[in-house]
Amino acid sequence: MAPGIIEGALPDSLSSASGKPTVYLLDTFHPQVLAYVKENFDAITTDDPRHSRWRQEARYLLVRSSRLTAQDIISCPNLVAIGKQGVGLDKIDVDACASRGIKIFNTPGVNARAVAELVLTLATASARQVGSIIAKQSSGILVPKEKCSGLILHEKTIGILGMGNIGKCVAKIFRGAFDANVIAYDPFLPADAWEEIPHKRATSVEEVLRSSDVITVHMPLTPETRNLIDYDQMKKMRKTAIIINTARGGIVNEDDLKQALSEGLIWGAGLDCHTEEPPSYEKYQGLWESGRVVSTPHIGAATAETQMQTGMAAARYLMIDELERKEQALSQRLRELEASSAPHDPVSYASFIAHLFSDANWRKSHASLLRTLADAPGVGEVSIAPCALPSAAETQMLFEKYLSWAHIQNPFLLRRSIWALHQRLFNNQDASAPVANHDLFRAFMLCAIGSVLPYRNRIHDRHPGAYYNAALQYLGTEFGIYHPIGTSVWDVVRVCGRLCIELGLHNNPNVQGDLLQTQLRRRIFWQFYLIDRYSSTTLDRPFLIDDNDISTKFPVETSDEELEAANNQVQCLDSFGINHEPNVQNEMTVFFVSVRLRQVSSHIQTEFSKLRRKVTDSPSKRLLPGHIHVAMTKLLQELQDWRNNCPIIQEPSCLYETQEWYDLLLARERQSVLRRAIDLVPKLNGSPPKGILTVFLRSSLETIDRYHSLWCMKRTMMTHTRSYFHMLFTAGLSVMYCTSVSKTIAADDLRASYQGLLRCRELLNSVTKQLPDANNYVSVYEALFRDVSQRLWPKESETSLPSDASLVAPATSAVPSYPHDLGNFANGLPQHILTDSLPSDMDNMSNFATNRNFFDESVLDPVSQFRAPMQTDNDINLEGINWALMSYDSLWNMESALGQYVYGDPTNTGGWEGFEF
Repeated sequence: MAPGIIEGALPDSLSSASGKPTVYLLDTFHPQVLAYVKENFDAITTDDPRHSRWRQEARYLLVRSSRLTAQDIISCPNLVAIGKQGVGLDKIDVDACASRGIKIFNTPGVNARAVAELVLTLATASARQVGSIIAKQSSGILVPKEKCSGLILHEKTIGILGMGNIGKCVAKIFRGAFDANVIAYDPFLPADAWEEIPHKRATSVEEVLRSSDVITVHMPLTPETRNLIDYDQMKKMRKTAIIINTARGGIVNEDDLKQALSEGLIWGAGLDCHTEEPPSYEKYQGLWESGRVVSTPHIGAATAETQMQTGMAAARYLMIDELERKEQALSQRLRELEASSAPHDPVSYASFIAHLFSDANWRKSHASLLRTLADAPGVGEVSIAPCALPSAAETQMLFEKYLSWAHIQNPFLLRRSIWALHQRLFNNQDASAPVANHDLFRAFMLCAIGSVLPYRNRIHDRHPGAYYNAALQYLGTEFGIYHPIGTSVWDVVRVCGRLCIELGLHNNPNVQGDLLQTQLRRRIFWQFYLIDRYSSTTLDRPFLIDDNDISTKFPVETSDEELEAANNQVQCLDSFGINHEPNVQNEMTVFFVSVRLRQVSSHIQTEFSKLRRKVTDSPSKRLLPGHIHVAMTKLLQELQDWRNNCPIIQEPSCLYETQEWYDLLLARERQSVLRRAIDLVPKLNGSPPKGILTVFLRSSLETIDRYHSLWCMKRTMMTHTRSYFHMLFTAGLSVMYCTSVSKTIAADDLRASYQGLLRCRELLNSVTKQLPDANNYVSVYEALFRDVSQRLWPKESETSLPSDASLVAPATSAVPSYPHDLGNFANGLPQHILTDSLPSDMDNMSNFATNRNFFDESVLDPVSQFRAPMQTDNDINLEGINWALMSYDSLWNMESALGQYVYGDPTNTGGWEGFEF
């Protein structure tokens, strides 16, 4: 259905004072759903005095069981969309909505498991006459077991009318529970549906009814399906047949069912849906007292999990619709601006985004970018079929690749357990013994990770996703991610963290008499710590556990084999004597490097959170620059200390053992510190002090260059990831920001920035070859780069460099020099980022703010900043230099949205709402 078109301005009542869209809730909802709605909407609940005016004022409605008639729809002049918790639409006048262009968002598929389990419940209860036995016992009647007689469902035939999500789930459950034969009918699904489920495809309803012991209905109530199963149909069924209806009341004719039961035409029925809901004793007394009917009041989706999931899905669909409408309104407004503005009129825009979008030529070239910015940053899905395990030799090769790559940085499995798994899979003496699902899941996951580099280096022909999708088949029902609702990596990490805490892994666990298991528990906890710190820092969210609450010590720095050998001689892991030679790798070497860096980044996050509160709460702003400088200098020194203590491995076997890798990590974390300092430092007319802006620019360019050098030198050792993409994208935005807000900048420095941005663009395009779902972000970057290039480098031509210049390895093997000491941090980068000469202190980055005038507001005087003459060879006028790339908040809101793409909820669209269009 097409979205409704609202002409003119919307009434004031349709949006709240907070600017959030208003939604009226016609029913009660799960507490988590209510919390989400209140966070993202102006939510008007049934107990709100304003609720009585929902017909007159509702723009959005959220409903669960309420009925919306055609008259209700007519009475809602402003209604544009309805979020419906659950699948069925029989209580909503769909035709009336269609005639108005009102969208209806229901939630098919989310409740499939809950309803399918109820089918199993009703079928077994009816087969064993549980309902009548309970009713008699509850009324005081003794029920001797000799008078009870039921049916066995094992290897019986289940007939399924409707082969949607619920029907499919029912088929799998009955196949697993009873080895049931499945016959199914659905006139709308293709012939090859349910290929993975053994079943017979019926050609008519009658074929299902004649052949089945249990008939379960899963189809909507329509004029064609009303009274689908009546007395004549029941006469065709087996005497021991059981009818289950969890779809809609009215599909099974209830009067005919009562007659059929009284005549013994069928065994019984399980009804979760009735023509009257909730069902009353007055209407259903005859059916209930027959002793052959188990009746429930439409509870198929009435589980806490399902109520939360379906309600959340309906609410999020409304949020997505609101964002799409904002995008449409924005496009319309920009068209109006274009039509009303003369080409020669000077127009001043508040932000880069507004200026960018008002450019008609730019929009014609990038028609889809508006949509890109408004859409949720989603993760593209590629359909890759699951595969079987490869041969024993090939599996061994992939396990070895895993151990020599991913395991080096993330040793949360024991080597011996991996090879024991291989033994169970391929060398088991009892070939008839089934392989445990847990073993198959772990084996496929190891193959998926181990095949990444071989596949991308074209020495292995099977896509890692094929192994991953195969692994998911063995994950079981204990854990699931519901993609329509969205679960972020950050959320999953927190689930893992809660498990670690519940198991006491944060509290220095000890397995008596087993050093290796104690070591493993420590490794698992610190592995969680590493991921928690990185994802929380990326998303600027709180850590799951504070450093002060962790008493678990580091694993000992030794190999698994040494621990096993010492198990009988040493009682406690901490008393294990280590004679470790420096720079000799063992099981923990690289892991310690990563964890210690995360400890520093945790400190960075904590310190800047304190500074942010100080900035907010401080009555005097004059002391803030000093506080920021002290904290920044201390944190940069901590990072340098970490780098100085990194091991030197003479013959690195993987990326994580190379010095270039450690240099890149240092550059990334430095950029993070400076990025946060830029956030808090006082600004004049949106521009930070030029000294810190200089260092920020140099840090961003260094990050790009470090990654480029690493990619050129170690291409076969590394694979692009979303984390790398986030780092590059942020560095590129930072360079754009620095060059656009710097009021005085030399031509040579602009040239260096241009080359850095060009190199960053080529690297980002290289990333998309391995991560196609990053294309939208590259489109955004290219549009921003193209626009800033036209304004700041009007005479530059990309043809002056090779088209792939940024990915060409240096002519010599030497990497551009970036000494590790803080005092020479800027070496190898443009030396005169400002037209005026830098303060002498700027030669030492760790003390760049010790100059008394560094944070003095007079340094930022807009007049004095333009006294130095511009470089004539750059041909950039004053207006071009003074032009700001974009508002500060808009720039970093874009970075925040990218963070959601990397570690956050891919359906979370909040990051894009901060743009000042």
